[in-house]
Amino acid sequence: MSNNEQRNYQATFVLDTRDITETIDEIVSRLSETLRDIDAEVVKIHNHGIKEFARTPIRGFVSAPYVQIDFKSSTEGPSTLKEKLRLDTTIDRVVVYGAN
Repeated sequence: MSNNEQRNYQATFVLDTRDITETIDEIVSRLSETLRDIDAEVVKIHNHGIKEFARTPIRGFVSAPYVQIDFKSSTEGPSTLKEKLRLDTTIDRVVVYGAN
């Protein structure tokens, strides 16, 4: 199978909007632009709103906005996306998995 073949993926982002003046829509727009920069095609964006954590990772950080983006990219897309977002302080966690 070629690396140039486009596959479907879903990325779920947990956003850390503490001390950030950007709106969630601006962050999502920036994430979409990052996906386009790695030659991925954004298919659909789901804003799941603010969800409470089962366990708080940091005292005072008990909930966060969750956003899911469905996209198509090569097999290298998920790892490239994670590397590009590694130092982004507005992204608390990102999980990318293959979709059917």
